[in-house]
Amino acid sequence: MNERNNTDGGGCLGAIIFVVVILTLLEVLITVFSKLVSAAVSVFTFILIAVGVIGSVLGVFFAFKSFFTAVFNVNTARKTANTTPLYRKGLSHKNEDGSLVYYEDIAPHSYFNGPMRKDVIGVLKGTWANIGEHLKLFITRMAESRGIIRKALSALMNVFSMLALLIFGSVVSAVLSAMVLAASIIIQLLYKVFYFAVLSAERISFASKKVTYRCDFCKEEYSFPVYFCPECGIAHKKLRPGEFGIFSRRCGCLYTLPATAHGKTADGVIRGELEAACPYCGHADNSGVSRQLGIPLIGGVNAGKTTFKTAFLYQFLNDEATLRQLDVKLPSKEAENEFEEIRSCFLGKRVVTETRPGREYDVTSFNFIIKNKRLDVPRQLHIYDMPGEVFEQSNAQERLKHFTFSEGVIFVIDPYSMQAVIDEGGGTGGMRVGTMDLNKLTEIFLETLEKLPDMPKDGKKYSIPVAVCINKADTPALRGRIGMPAADLLMREKPSVYTDRYDTMDMLCREFLKANGKSNAVTLLDQNFRNVHFFACSAMGYVLKGVLARFVPEQVLAAVYWIIARSDGQLGALLGDEIPHDVDEQTRRKWDSKDYFDIVEDSLIK
Repeated sequence: MNERNNTDGGGCLGAIIFVVVILTLLEVLITVFSKLVSAAVSVFTFILIAVGVIGSVLGVFFAFKSFFTAVFNVNTARKTANTTPLYRKGLSHKNEDGSLVYYEDIAPHSYFNGPMRKDVIGVLKGTWANIGEHLKLFITRMAESRGIIRKALSALMNVFSMLALLIFGSVVSAVLSAMVLAASIIIQLLYKVFYFAVLSAERISFASKKVTYRCDFCKEEYSFPVYFCPECGIAHKKLRPGEFGIFSRRCGCLYTLPATAHGKTADGVIRGELEAACPYCGHADNSGVSRQLGIPLIGGVNAGKTTFKTAFLYQFLNDEATLRQLDVKLPSKEAENEFEEIRSCFLGKRVVTETRPGREYDVTSFNFIIKNKRLDVPRQLHIYDMPGEVFEQSNAQERLKHFTFSEGVIFVIDPYSMQAVIDEGGGTGGMRVGTMDLNKLTEIFLETLEKLPDMPKDGKKYSIPVAVCINKADTPALRGRIGMPAADLLMREKPSVYTDRYDTMDMLCREFLKANGKSNAVTLLDQNFRNVHFFACSAMGYVLKGVLARFVPEQVLAAVYWIIARSDGQLGALLGDEIPHDVDEQTRRKWDSKDYFDIVEDSLIK
């Protein structure tokens, strides 16, 4: 019985040990398995993270690549555009109707004034186009992968790549494009402020120096001419600091043009030396950068306007310029040829040709450039000559627009249009004489000015000064009445009243005209003009009609110098000390009309 109990007890112990061993093994197995599973999960997680990181890095890389590829493509296209001429030399730069094709109408703006914005938009479009291409690439890679694991990993990596590409691509393109766009806006604003400052400085400089431009053909005044590119010939209507460049501008033919007055081309040519034209009629403008001075000559038929012009031009260009140390230049070959004709007429080698109406315009002009180191800018002096019949009929084709900006008018009078002078001189002496009455000519002059809406006025009077020149004052009938001998006589007889030769001449001319029935003309001129000065002059000397003789002019320069000195102090200071001045009211009140008769006329009787 006891043995059986021992045997049963041993069996139970063995069973317990067996269970314990099994449980222990199970525990070990479970522990090992759990660690293996944990390790496997860790490895799988690592693989997933690695694949995700790789995909994300690829996405970010392709995002940046998409952006910078777009930038590179846009930059390449811009370089190609900047090195491809829009047109070349020899092509016609005119529209079908004959009007000019202007550079500004067909050329792109400067980079910071438009093209930069287009490039930013181009970069954005290019970036998203590139992103789309890369997305297609990732999808293709997923489709081409083989095997479950490889396909799963490929899908995982490419999904991460696409997500990263979309997210970072959007962020990169948006942020960088926003930065570029903001920078372009700032640069554009700074560009506009800078070019406006440079343009304003040039305009202020031009305004302070009174630099303008005047067309000799259509008689328009304008602030800026049309310039032509010396390489291709296309017209630039606003070759100034602006949207096409600040200090220079690249023409459509790739030639660099100066955009400021002091800028130069590669050949050393400044802007003012480029070929230029009037923006209204297209005729050549040779004024460069200069201050314009204009003096119209008016008068009836045979008054002597053209002869006056001939005498002044020869005296000034041939003699006075050298005496006053002025550097004068004729602006064109045509002007040089015309001056040779003037020289021949002055020297008595040919007869002066009367000014005749033209086909398109009636008023002719002779101009020249005056330079001196004491002048802030060169001067261009225009002498306008109008046919007497056009003035008498007041029907000039250009409507006398040049009166509105001229510095003064010289009204040439033929005293032999007055019968009393003819009788006093015993006839005309074979001279060509005017026929229209001075009172009527004065009325025509005022009617002409009334038709000009922009004629400047000072109060109720016209501000343009008028020099009334009684021509042929060297004839025997006039020299002792209105010429310098008569002025010297009055100054000797009454030195306290008559102190200036030209003031005295003004008084003599006025009294002479009044004594010969032209009081109305004198009164109308004084009533309608702020400044009127009378002169006695002789353009060529006492020469019979059709006779060839050298000019012997008297007091021709005085009237022109009076007008110039009134409007241009710098140039006036270079013309000598004996320049006529305005006659003030205090001086006029001292005059006594009886002196003309009691002293001057009586001296002729004696």
